[in-house]
Amino acid sequence: MGFLLAAGVLTVVSLALLDARRDAWERASDASANLARALERDLSSEIKSIDLSLQAVIDTMTQVGAEQITAEFRRAIVLRHVDAARYLDAVLLLDETGEIVFDTRERMPETPVNLADRDYFAAHRKRADYGLFVSKPFRSRLADGQWSIGFSRRLSQPDGSFAGVVLGVIRLGRLEAAFEGMQLGPGGAMTLFRQDGTILARTPADERQLGRDLSSAPAVRRAQQADAGQFVAISGIDAVERLYTHRRLKDVPIFINVALAVDDVYAAWRRKAAAIGAVMLLLVGAMAVMFVRLQRELVHRRALEQAARASEATFRLLAENSSDIVSRLDSDGRRLYVSPAAERVLGRPSAELIGRSALDDAVPEDLPVVQEVMARLRAGEREVRVEYRVLRPDGEMVWLEASARATLDPRTGEPDGVVAVARDVTERKSLENKLASLARTDGLTGLANRRTFDEALAAEWRRARRDEAPLSLLLLDIDRFKLFNDTYGHPAGDECLKAVAKAITAAVHRPADLIARYGGEEIVVLLPGIPSDGAAVVAERVRAAIEAVGLAHSANLPFGVVTASVGAATALPVAGSDLAAGALVAAADAALYSAKHSGRNCVTVATSVPPLATPLPLPADEGARLAARDAAATTDSRN
Repeated sequence: MGFLLAAGVLTVVSLALLDARRDAWERASDASANLARALERDLSSEIKSIDLSLQAVIDTMTQVGAEQITAEFRRAIVLRHVDAARYLDAVLLLDETGEIVFDTRERMPETPVNLADRDYFAAHRKRADYGLFVSKPFRSRLADGQWSIGFSRRLSQPDGSFAGVVLGVIRLGRLEAAFEGMQLGPGGAMTLFRQDGTILARTPADERQLGRDLSSAPAVRRAQQADAGQFVAISGIDAVERLYTHRRLKDVPIFINVALAVDDVYAAWRRKAAAIGAVMLLLVGAMAVMFVRLQRELVHRRALEQAARASEATFRLLAENSSDIVSRLDSDGRRLYVSPAAERVLGRPSAELIGRSALDDAVPEDLPVVQEVMARLRAGEREVRVEYRVLRPDGEMVWLEASARATLDPRTGEPDGVVAVARDVTERKSLENKLASLARTDGLTGLANRRTFDEALAAEWRRARRDEAPLSLLLLDIDRFKLFNDTYGHPAGDECLKAVAKAITAAVHRPADLIARYGGEEIVVLLPGIPSDGAAVVAERVRAAIEAVGLAHSANLPFGVVTASVGAATALPVAGSDLAAGALVAAADAALYSAKHSGRNCVTVATSVPPLATPLPLPADEGARLAARDAAATTDSRN
């Protein structure tokens, strides 16, 4: 009887040990997967921010009118993007020869530094369609030899030829410092690979491994074959058997590999198994000791269960204190649980959000996108990312970036709900909109730029032709502006342009009107629906507003202050007419020239808008000077 009892106890304890061994493995597997997923999201977001910063720098360098942006203003724009990226250390601009022409760290070397031998430079010089390139680790030639990684994009000339590289630099020290806080165990390792198998960063840190090509290692080859996964393999670096969890970063040729040593995973279990084995030897010898040891084991198991519950409570505590919104939804999109962050972001108490459909908060324009995500999850897709807007009760619009994952019914294996993690990305969206606005605005005056004016003129011309409505245009030029620059200096000339732009903006009131910097000191005002007499009134109001600023201009005699001459023209486009939008500009230009000839600081209204092929009317005594107009501009006939 005692033997049977001992055998039964041995069987029960053996099964318990196997179960504990399996639990230890599953906990390690889940923890590794969660860590890899968190790192992938964090690094993907950071690298996306770096890429947006590089593209914003390229847009700033290549947009129309960028040559008029001062070096200080350009540096301020670039530094704003550097500060927005957590790991980004610096942004550099390299010309087509590899010479550094710009460095946000303001530590330009005394002698020129050529980086043409770097792989990021050679890659973009060789191919125009590379996109975002991730370099191998390298020792910086500018930052005391520190190990770094480069993220780069190509700069191109207007004809598509190679113009250089814009480079974002991440110092590996920052990245490794973030990795070192992870609890991986004595034999654990975390490695950041480029897609071709090159080591970019690793913890524990080892400079000898940086840049090493492990594409032939079995563990790396398996990780390269899928976006995410888990497997057990022997390390190609130190021959240690590890549990590998890998995830590929979104839209970047990089993958993260979290490795837990198998010995570390089972270390606690082995200690427990050894202790229980010793106990079992005693149990076989004495039933009394067996019952005592069994009681201890039961107590120990209860402690493990309490530890598991404590671990679950810890996870819930993290969710409750996260700045992201953690939600559990049913299959219809109704919230079953929301973390407290939802009240701060969505502006509604958590109790009000429970039972409320997530679709109810989306703005009508974005509702189809959210409905499509729910449909995809119900159809079996495991994880979906989406960006959409929600409307708070106070009327504020908030942008959310959400990652939604389907949950499965354990009995049927069918989707029965959704777990979603959403974060507020309103500030990032606002920055993207500001960058788009910069591409359409003159950097000095804040007015619309020439590109914006050309697009608006074409659109308003079509609208005027469709509605058979008049379209007026004012073209004004600051009188003797070249002499102003020669007398007071170009910085004062810039301030003069700003003051004139401000005066015009105050004088032109309708939202439909457009004020744009046409070029140099010329400013154009587009007046949809305004007839010729109304255009003359607005032109005179603008002229008077500029003169009223009272900005001193000693070379502008007899006025003594900054003034402007204004040419006005009005067209009535008709379907089938041979008039084109350019004819309206040409007519206003001719009227401006006439105003200059009439003594400046006055308004001249064109009497008609002939087609471009017909010579525009000029004052009778000015016909002979038409051929000399360019030379006259040089001698300040218009300035």
